Amino acid sequence: IRLNSSKYVPDFYGCEKDWAWIVFPWNHREDMVNFIGKILGEEGKAIDKIKEDLKTNFNIDLNILEIEEVLDHIRYLDSVKK
Repeated sequence: IRLNSSKYVPDFYGCEKDWAWIVFPWNHREDMVNFIGKILGEEGKAIDKIKEDLKTNFNIDLNILEIEEVLDHIRYLDSVKK
């Protein structure tokens, strides 16, 4: 990638092959809120379906208790926004 407005012309280029999201321990809950939020969209889903979609779409394997905790946190965040 090169900005056309840049005066510098690189002497090498690379291409991005794979992309991965890194979930850091201090940001785990926020990332899970975002991933599960993407899965839920505007509609609710069963916890088993959320678990399956997390694995399929993001290669994330959470247990049922962890998913319930994230869903509780999402409900809390929604109540704070109001």
